[in-house]
Amino acid sequence: ARLDLRGSFLLTAASITLIYPLVQGHDQGWPWWMFGLFGVSAVLWGLFALSERAADHPVIERSLFGNRAFLGGLVFLGTFFTSMSGFMLTINLFLQSGLHFTPMHTGLALSPWALGMAVGAAASGAALGPKFGRHVLHVGLVVVAVGLGLVWLAINAHGMDTTAWDIAPGFFITGLGSGAIFAPLFDIILAGLGDDEVGTGSGVLNAVQQFCRALGVAVLGSVFFQLLPGHGFADAIKDLIVIGVCCYAGSFAAAFLLPMHAREDAGAH
Repeated sequence: ARLDLRGSFLLTAASITLIYPLVQGHDQGWPWWMFGLFGVSAVLWGLFALSERAADHPVIERSLFGNRAFLGGLVFLGTFFTSMSGFMLTINLFLQSGLHFTPMHTGLALSPWALGMAVGAAASGAALGPKFGRHVLHVGLVVVAVGLGLVWLAINAHGMDTTAWDIAPGFFITGLGSGAIFAPLFDIILAGLGDDEVGTGSGVLNAVQQFCRALGVAVLGSVFFQLLPGHGFADAIKDLIVIGVCCYAGSFAAAFLLPMHAREDAGAH
């Protein structure tokens, strides 16, 4: 009904003071004030929570935080997109800085992933999602894990001699599973909300998705650069794959909290 200026300001400031040191900390050698920003961020998040409780028109509907299915959806989004965005960054670094692929070569090497996503999303959106509901999310995560496992095996076998053909099958399967998840995900999460909560809920989901994409780049990118000096490119990216699969395991568990099927009026949202 009205914009909560105080809550919006606190949310923005809390996000900035968390993301900035995560992104810039490694490059600047982690000066003391970076850790100070983490403390400031924690305080701002607390103030945001207090502000939301007192606001007449909160940024986020308070009832959403009492909805078990919606909270499970936030955990799913957080773990899934943090892992995916972090891996997309680090695999690009591995291909270009490690294997010395050109940007064009890197794009071509990643094209099986894009093709798999297109196929998976089309199949899931047209038939699998409406028929099997949240089971598609579980199957999709298993497929993603298998694809990443194939990428891990290819890099483990070939090391710094890995070619685009070696990792193409794993990329395609990873994209296939990811696409199958993308198509029904938001509508399944929103199925647990009332009609008066869908607007705010969808906004929160989009915000969390974007926030966790940035968080994945910041956190997993930092982990990758910390591993790189002692492990080298091949072992560092293999470790990141393991971390990513662990994140997807969190998504797998959170999916059990979601509604079984998408909203019947999903096409209107």
